[in-house]
Amino acid sequence: MSEAARRLYDELRALERRARAARRAAGAVSSRREAAKALARAPYMVTVHAQRFSDWLPDDPARAHVPMAADSDKVLAIVRLWSVWAGEPPPDRRYWNNLIDAAQPARLPGETTGKGPARGRPISRWDPFDLGVHRAIEHGENPQPPPLAALPRYVRRGHDAELRDLLDPCRGSVMAVLVGGSSTGKTRACYEAVKNIRYLSGWQIVHPADGGELDELLAGNVASRSLLWLNETRLYLEGEHGPSIASRLRRLLTDDRRLVVVLGSMWPKYWQTFTAQPEEGAPDRHAQIRELLKISRVHKVDVPDDFSLATDAERAELDSLSVVDPRLATALRTAGPSMRIIQVLAGGEMLVDRYEHIFGPHGRALITAAMDARRLGHREPLPATLLEQAVSGYLTPAQRAVGGGWFASALADATETVRGIHALEPNRIAPGMGPPDSYGLHDYLDQYARGARGNARLPTEAWDALADHAVGADDRDLLAAAAELRYLFQYAVRLAQPAAEAGNISAMCRLGALLYEAGHREAGERRLRQAVEAGNGWAVGRLVTWLKQAGREDEMEPVVRGAAERGHAQSIAALASRLRDTGRSHEADDWLKRLRQAAEAGDREAMLWWTATLRWSDHPEYENWLLRGAEAGIREAIVSMSDRKMWTRDDPAVESVLRQAADRGDGTALRMLHRLLVGKGREPEVNQMWTGAARGGSAYAMRVLGARLLHAGENDGAERWLCRAARAGDGDAMCVWAGLLARAGDDENVEHWLRRAAEADNDTAVTLGPMWIAGGEHRQDAREALRTVVETGDSRISLLSRVAFGPVTERWLREVAEAGGTSAMKDLTLQLERAGRHTESERWLRHSIEAGVPKSDRRLWFLLQHLGRAQEAQRLQRFGIEVGGRTSDPW
Repeated sequence: MSEAARRLYDELRALERRARAARRAAGAVSSRREAAKALARAPYMVTVHAQRFSDWLPDDPARAHVPMAADSDKVLAIVRLWSVWAGEPPPDRRYWNNLIDAAQPARLPGETTGKGPARGRPISRWDPFDLGVHRAIEHGENPQPPPLAALPRYVRRGHDAELRDLLDPCRGSVMAVLVGGSSTGKTRACYEAVKNIRYLSGWQIVHPADGGELDELLAGNVASRSLLWLNETRLYLEGEHGPSIASRLRRLLTDDRRLVVVLGSMWPKYWQTFTAQPEEGAPDRHAQIRELLKISRVHKVDVPDDFSLATDAERAELDSLSVVDPRLATALRTAGPSMRIIQVLAGGEMLVDRYEHIFGPHGRALITAAMDARRLGHREPLPATLLEQAVSGYLTPAQRAVGGGWFASALADATETVRGIHALEPNRIAPGMGPPDSYGLHDYLDQYARGARGNARLPTEAWDALADHAVGADDRDLLAAAAELRYLFQYAVRLAQPAAEAGNISAMCRLGALLYEAGHREAGERRLRQAVEAGNGWAVGRLVTWLKQAGREDEMEPVVRGAAERGHAQSIAALASRLRDTGRSHEADDWLKRLRQAAEAGDREAMLWWTATLRWSDHPEYENWLLRGAEAGIREAIVSMSDRKMWTRDDPAVESVLRQAADRGDGTALRMLHRLLVGKGREPEVNQMWTGAARGGSAYAMRVLGARLLHAGENDGAERWLCRAARAGDGDAMCVWAGLLARAGDDENVEHWLRRAAEADNDTAVTLGPMWIAGGEHRQDAREALRTVVETGDSRISLLSRVAFGPVTERWLREVAEAGGTSAMKDLTLQLERAGRHTESERWLRHSIEAGVPKSDRRLWFLLQHLGRAQEAQRLQRFGIEVGGRTSDPW
C-alpha cells in the first residue's frame, strides 16, 4: 500500500469510528449494512454494497483495495453520511477528492486512463540532466572506488521543506515556481522533492520541449496525476504561446476533477517582469501570465543565492557531506566567505574566471557576443553564422588581423569541456546528423553578463548579425523590442519584419508603430490592422488614435465595433461611450450589459473596464466592484482603493480583500492593511503581517520589517532582514545596510553597499557616495547622514550637506550611471548642464539611450529643445539614432 493510499484508509477508518461512536451513544444502529441502506435513500441516492465496505476498509490495512477514481462519488457519499452521523460539519469535497486521486495506483508508461494516453514517464526513468539539473564539476582526485554518483550529495534547506509542504496531495492541484539566481539549485530542489516523495514516484513527469508543445498538451487532456516539469518557465511563457499557456494552466489548476502538479523555475528578474503592472499607456503584454502567477494555487518559493544565511544545522550537514563527496569539499573550499557553493559546483564561478582571465581575445569576444545576444532576447541556441559575423565588433583592429581558422579556434576554446562543463553548448538545428551549427550559452554566464554588461552598448557588427541571422519569431520580436528601447529604430524594423510575417502579433504592433511614426503611414496602418484582426487591444487603441489624428473619424467606430464584437473589453467600454455621446443610449446600454455579464462571469479585463465605466459615472456600486476587482488580483482596483482611502472604512470585506492582496505580496495592499491594523489598535498583527510578506519573498516587506525591528531594539532580527532585503535588490535596504556597516565601523564595505544602492536608484546613496569617497569632513557628514538613516529606518532623508560637483563626484556619478543607475545619470547630466558643459551632457545622454537606460530619450529631447535644436529633437522621436548615438536621418 502506498503512503497516499494508507492515508486515505486511515482517514476513512477514523471517520467511521467517530460516526459509529456517536450513533451508539444516541442508541441508533451504526452498522455498515445500515449505512448502505441510508446511502440508497435521499439525499445520497447511491448504491454501495456492504461487501464494498469490506473491500475498502478491512481490519487489516494490508488487505485493503484502493477505491477507484470512478467510485469517488460513492466514497464522497459515504463520507457525507458518516459526517452527519458523527455530528460534524459537511466534509471538504476537494480535500477528499485529492485523497482519492493521490491514492490511485501508479500507471505504467503508455497505460491509458480511459480519457487518453499517458504522456511522460515516472521520475525514476528520467535522467536528471534531461530535466535541466546542472552537471557538477568533475573531481580529478577520486582514485578510490566506487566512482562518484552523477549528482553531488544534497543539502536540504528551508526552501526544500517549503516545497515538500506544497506538494502535499491534500492541497489539491498546485504550481510551485522556484525563484532564484542562476545555478542556485532550483531544478535540483524540484528533482529531489519529486524523487523522495513516495506518492509522486509513479506519477507521469511530462517535460514539454517548448511553448508550442506545452500549449498543444494543455489544449488536449492532461491526465490526473500528471506532473508538468517546466524548468526555465519563462521560456514557455515569453513567446507567442505564452498568453494561451497561462490561461490554460490557470484552468487546469482550478479544475477540481483532476489532481496535477506543475513545477517551474525562473530568475527573480523574470518573476518581477511577469508580475509587474505595465507603465501607464504601455501595452500589457503579460496580463494572462500575471493572472496565472497570482492565483492561490500558484506559489513562489524563494531559493537563496548562497549558504551565507544557512542555519547551523544546514551548515553542519554541508560540512558532514563534504567529507564523503570531494566535489562538495572543493566547492566549499573554493567559495570561501561568499558561500556560493552551488555556483562553484555547477562550474559557474570557474566559467567566469576562464572568461575574464584565461580565454584569448577571440574566444572572449565570441563569448561576449553570445552574452549580448542572449541578454537582449535571443533565447534559442545562437547560429554559428550569427556569432562569426558579430565577433569582429568586439575586437581591436590588431586583433582582427588574423588568418584562416580563427573562428574554429575560438569555438574550440569556448566549447572546451573543463570539469564536465563548457561555456558554449554545441547544438544542431539542421535536420539529420552532422557538425554543430548553433551554440547555447551556459546560463550562469548569462546571469553574470546581465550584471557585468547590463547596459553595455553593442557594436554595429553585432546588431547586423542579429538582424541577419537571429532565429525564431518570438526571439526576433524580443530583440526588436531591445532595439526599439535603445532608439535603434532601423534595427528594430529589420528584426521585427520577419517575425510579423511569421504571425507574431507583438511584432506586427511594433513594426506598424515604427513605420507609421517614420512617415510610412500606409505600411504602418496595414500592419496594425493585421494585429487588430488578430484581437490585439493595444493595436485597436493605437489605430483609433491615428484615425482621429488623420481626420478619419468616420472609420473609428467600425474598428472599435469589430473589436467589441470579438469580445475585447476595452473596446466594448469605448464603443458604449461613443454610442452614448452620439445619442444612441439604448444600444450603449446593451453593450454595457454585455460587459457587466462578462465581468460577473469573472473575466478580469471585463471587470477592469466595467469598474472604470462605474467610476466615470460615479455609480454607487463602484466601490463594491473595486473590492471584487481587488479580490480577483486586479492591480488597478487595489490602487483605486488606496486613492479612496478605503482602509479607513469599518468594513470586514475591505480587510479581507487587503489580506488576500497582501498575501500575494502587493505593496500597496500591505501599506493599506498596515494603516487599517494600526487604526484599529491591532499592533501585534502588524509585525505578523510584515513577517509573513517577508517570508513570502517580498524585498519591500523585508526592509519594512527590518526597520520596525530596528526601532524595537531587536538588532539581530533587524540586521538579518535588512541584509536579505539588500541582497534581494532593495535600494533603500542597501542604504540602511550601509548605515549599519558604518555604525559597526566596517568602512571598507560601506562604499560597496552605497554604490549598489546608487545603482538601484536610491537618491540618498547617489548623494552620499561621493561624500564618503571624498573623506575628511565630507565622510563625517555622510556618516552622520547614515546614522540618521539607521535611526529612522528610512533612506529618504533630507541631506543638509552635499559635496560640491567636482572630480570626485563626477567620477562617482559616471561609474554608477554606467552601471545602470538612472538617478545617477540624471544627476550627472543636470550637473554637467549647470556647469555649462552641454556637449558632454548630450554625449552622455546619447550613450545612455544606446545602453537602454530608461527615460534618457526624454532627457535628450528636452536638452535639444533647450539648445534650440527643435527639428533634431523631432527627428530623434521619429527616426531614432544610429549605432554610436548620432540622430538618424529620415529612412
